[in-house]
Amino acid sequence: MTSLLESWKGWVQGKRVFYVVLISVLFINVVVYSALGQTGKGKKKEITEDLEKSRGSLQKSQADLAAKKARIAEIERMERKIDFVYHNVLMTREERFSQIRKELEKFFTDFHVENTSKNYGWNTIPQEEVTQCNITCLLKGSYESLRRFLESMERSDYLLIIDEINLAESVESGRELNLSIRISTYFFEPQLPEQGKGKKL
Repeated sequence: MTSLLESWKGWVQGKRVFYVVLISVLFINVVVYSALGQTGKGKKKEITEDLEKSRGSLQKSQADLAAKKARIAEIERMERKIDFVYHNVLMTREERFSQIRKELEKFFTDFHVENTSKNYGWNTIPQEEVTQCNITCLLKGSYESLRRFLESMERSDYLLIIDEINLAESVESGRELNLSIRISTYFFEPQLPEQGKGKKL
């Protein structure tokens, strides 16, 4: 009986050492995992904050990109309008000058206005790729005829700009007026030499 008791005590002591070691290992694991868990939570929070910052930066970049695209689209729209004005309104001298002369002659005839003198002056503007044409006319006619003539000129599709009007002495007791007007218009000249700037033709 004594030997059995001694054997049992020895077995218990051996197991106790085993369990002490096992419990120690488990305790160490708990401590390590707890520390890792705290570190992981901090890292997760840091990563989450970085992600939110990246999302904010991305949204701002997308908004900036959209604004730049809209600006580019607006610039392209304005360029198309300018191109239309140059090619479809101003046109070149060869394309439009004869049409302007016919338009003026038609106005003279339609409104019974006598054109006693007409002079043309030219000035190149190379940086804008245009040529300015100045037309000076001495007109004679009734007040109503001259008024209708000027109104029709202002509504012309050929971009006729009335720069100056001077009224001279009337004749025949005021029934007819003498009028001096200066008109300007512009022509698209894409091949103008730079040295032609400001040169009178």
